[in-house]
Amino acid sequence: MVKPVRTPGPHGFNDKASPNDGALYRDELRQLHIELKKRLRARAISNWALKFFATDPDIPQIAKALSTKVDSALLAVNRFVESCQAGSIFDLTNWVPGMNFRTVIDHATDMYLKRSRTDWLITYRIPRAVAVATQAVEDKRGKCEEHAFLAIYLLTIGHMIQNMPFGRLKNDIYFTGAATPKHAMVILVKGAEFRDAILGSTIGTGKIDLEWLRRNPRQWGSSAWIVDGWDTDNVGKLTTQKIDLDYGKSLRFRRAENSGGVSKWDVTLQQMVNRVVEDYRISDYLDSKKFGRF
Repeated sequence: MVKPVRTPGPHGFNDKASPNDGALYRDELRQLHIELKKRLRARAISNWALKFFATDPDIPQIAKALSTKVDSALLAVNRFVESCQAGSIFDLTNWVPGMNFRTVIDHATDMYLKRSRTDWLITYRIPRAVAVATQAVEDKRGKCEEHAFLAIYLLTIGHMIQNMPFGRLKNDIYFTGAATPKHAMVILVKGAEFRDAILGSTIGTGKIDLEWLRRNPRQWGSSAWIVDGWDTDNVGKLTTQKIDLDYGKSLRFRRAENSGGVSKWDVTLQQMVNRVVEDYRISDYLDSKKFGRF
């Protein structure tokens, strides 16, 4: 198997882009500061992320720290612990009048999406994650899906404070949202290992097979970890678990869930593949535009 010669090194790509934390994302961070206003809980967890990711942590530290921090942030205001721990990615309380805990989050997501008109707005990238960060930590709502979106929000703060491109962190880290039929999570991978998985998916066809990657997450590398909550046993290396990733429910992590389109701001497996393909110049060796069905 021929491998691309370009590698990110110990700190990932663009590690020399700026010596100042967050210098490349000054406008986005300023807009985030304005967005949070007097939301003290949201501001507290955002400030934690700024300090945490400024230390350039590696995958195990990120997975453990985010899982714990997101749990504490959501459970601190959630009296409905049993619904918070429910495995379903969908809100099981919709059938009870007035008990849909996601109504406010859905409204905020739509508001952020419609209001975003310029590229520099942080809500232009991740409207639902921002909605979860500003709403779910202030009220009595939150389950596995909110845990995942809040983790994505914090990871996005991480890429900005580290001056990294969207979807990447230093130490050659890439992240994606993912879901099984009944659970949502975030997965962190090493670019070099995920590159090998991408190339492995091309065997026999010569093109990248997203369906193969979805069916074989254990091939994503020994450094692939899950960011998860509620049960700390679920936080660990991907290779230690059997995960059946669901195509449809994983699309919840698109920038705009109901758009039906693909965006570079999606936090999905397809876009994580695209980022690694771009960074490692895999297209120099393969016709990377011919994806198999995910």
